[in-house]
Amino acid sequence: MIGVMQDAMTLSLCIVVLAGLSVTAACQGEPKERPFLTKLPFHVLTTNDPDRLYEARRTDRVQGFAAGAEALAARYKPGGRRNPENRDFYYVLHCAIKVFEGNGNQKCLEIALAMLKAATAKWYSMSDEELRQPIDEEGCFNPGNVEMKDHAYDLALLYHLTGDLQAAHKAAVIMQRYNEVIRQWPLKERFGDKRFSQHDERYLANEDAALGLYGGWIPGDLGAALPLLYSFDLIHDSGAMEEIGARDDIESMVRHHIDFTEQLWKTYGNLEAGDMTRYCRFGLLVPEPEYIHIAMEWLDNLIHATFYADGYWHEGAGSYHEDITNGLTRAMPRLLNGYSDPPGFVSKLDGTRFDNLNLTEQYSMQFRRMRVSLAKLTFPNGLGAVVHDTAFPQRAWWTPPKVHSNPKLLGCMGHLVLAKGEGSSQEQAHLHFSGTHGHQHHDALHIMAWSQEQEMISSTNYRPLPDDVSTREWHTITAGQNTVVIDQTSQYRTDNKHPITELDAMPFPDWRYRTSRHGT
Repeated sequence: MIGVMQDAMTLSLCIVVLAGLSVTAACQGEPKERPFLTKLPFHVLTTNDPDRLYEARRTDRVQGFAAGAEALAARYKPGGRRNPENRDFYYVLHCAIKVFEGNGNQKCLEIALAMLKAATAKWYSMSDEELRQPIDEEGCFNPGNVEMKDHAYDLALLYHLTGDLQAAHKAAVIMQRYNEVIRQWPLKERFGDKRFSQHDERYLANEDAALGLYGGWIPGDLGAALPLLYSFDLIHDSGAMEEIGARDDIESMVRHHIDFTEQLWKTYGNLEAGDMTRYCRFGLLVPEPEYIHIAMEWLDNLIHATFYADGYWHEGAGSYHEDITNGLTRAMPRLLNGYSDPPGFVSKLDGTRFDNLNLTEQYSMQFRRMRVSLAKLTFPNGLGAVVHDTAFPQRAWWTPPKVHSNPKLLGCMGHLVLAKGEGSSQEQAHLHFSGTHGHQHHDALHIMAWSQEQEMISSTNYRPLPDDVSTREWHTITAGQNTVVIDQTSQYRTDNKHPITELDAMPFPDWRYRTSRHGT
């Protein structure tokens, strides 16, 4: 049966070529102009060094091209991108697309097409009504609603590489069905099966309990919508959405993901760099420049509100500082480098426009301070000091190896390093006096020491190491932090609040945990 489907797909491709890849006369109008989309969807389909990527993957028989197109296509398992068994399949597929897009490598095109035909065979030959059936008003309670957007993306990729209008049509039908039902979807609680409205403010404000449209934790839910955004982008010039009279409806469905996210309270937390970047992706591909202005205001507020003056992330945890810093200093600047608003556009949000953005230059002082502060908590062996919820080992890729140790102070975050020596004679004593602002250990006034090329006195890990008998509770309490305790009592949490007064005023919104005290 699959062979018959593939033969039908091949015939369709031949028809497309003979037709000169033209859009059918049934289209209801020309696709809308997209004034500042100048390249393919970001790193997903492109690479700056396709030749290097090809060499890296050329001989790898598991995550590379050596197995050949037919064998790689045969690895596809039902369930698409939602099936963990397809992880290597889609990794190889995207590598093949990146190489072809970068240097025109025909072998990689052959591999990509064979793999996409295997992934889309079931959906490509379905009737439109059959395609619509797995998508309903049950939201994340129906796995089909979570899965089908990924199949739309595969079909859109097939159109992108071949010009196959049937693939574009099938992707458009799937997206049109999402538009019909997505606003009625119920939301699911994180630790149960209760249903909530998409406009339930109390539910949405509970970040730790709330799940988003696709059943994932809300801080990452917008990322689950990217396959629909990318599908919309990839078939935009096909005429397929206009042919079924759904161009504006599908764009409205894509925009609904941002509308839903805008209901949430921006916590200025450690996961928000991901959603800021996703706002920018939506802004570039819808296109909607206002989304980019929202993200830029968000970025500016977060930098000024939730990093200490010494540059360290307010939670004091190295792993979380690394994550948020990486997102803010690398992902967003790379995505928006050189971006300009459409001619004549002025934001209703802030009354400004952007021309030739360069975030690395604009925030150079803040970005440098963030990176330098993290580097101060690095041992001579290139591992980061395990402070608060920091994973071990955390390789300090952000700073060169230490050949000389000297004193460091993070006075706002609360960490002092007494140090001396060079090479193998380096010695460090870390005196920690940080407060607790989330992802904390109750470890104010503990000590770490480095000598004789190793940690002589060490702190604890975020969670137990593999096969370790300790517990999360042990890694959190004061007794686990080289700190004397009295009456087996740990330091107190910061659940108590203090009122915000005029003396506390800042020129940006109060972030979620600002009223928490610094700890005891």
